[in-house]
Amino acid sequence: MLCYEALYYFPDAAAFVREAARVLRPGGEVIIVSVNPSWPGFNPSPHSVRYYTVTELRELLRAAGFD
Repeated sequence: MLCYEALYYFPDAAAFVREAARVLRPGGEVIIVSVNPSWPGFNPSPHSVRYYTVTELRELLRAAGFD
């Protein structure tokens, strides 16, 4: 499963990650491509909901059962 530059537009990113964990077959993978808001010069979209740091994204995935 691929989520490319979209996670920060989801109103409930945790729900997306939980659903990804639910529908993936055993051993399946989710690939999330997202900007790191900690980068110098980061310019957020005015339409975004929330940008996750590396640590926050890791915790979001772990909470859904990903390792």
